[in-house]
Amino acid sequence: RLGYNYRMDEMSAALGLSQLKNIKFLIRKRRELAGWYTKALAPLSHLVTVPKTARKATNTWFVYVIALKNAKLGRDALIEKLKKRGVHTRPYLPSIHLFKFYRSLGYKKDACPVSVATSKRTLALPFYIGLTKRDVACIAKILKDTMTNAI
Repeated sequence: RLGYNYRMDEMSAALGLSQLKNIKFLIRKRRELAGWYTKALAPLSHLVTVPKTARKATNTWFVYVIALKNAKLGRDALIEKLKKRGVHTRPYLPSIHLFKFYRSLGYKKDACPVSVATSKRTLALPFYIGLTKRDVACIAKILKDTMTNAI
């Protein structure tokens, strides 16, 4: 037991069922969007690490997370600077051993230092099927400009 209620209410179930009709389209669009991000962020490989899909694997992409390589500008500061320029990102993912439930099981703050360090440098970029290739290029440019000006 992890302390969560995973039962779906009727409205969520109805919405989920209606989306199944579009699942192939949604997955195709998300893969396309992830491809645009990967290509647009390739010139920034000295600043960020992009997600990679393992060989012989597929990804349905519910989120696109990058990891910062630039230690001079922290994730939270970058999120704020991007927000001021109209790009809304979010931290991703917190270290779960720091959640209240896991702390109650005896996990200490310093139990998973790699997880904490990784969490402090990862963020999720805007990711929804309404984004265009031009939007992604604009986000990549703003990210590059913001990170480059911080160095």
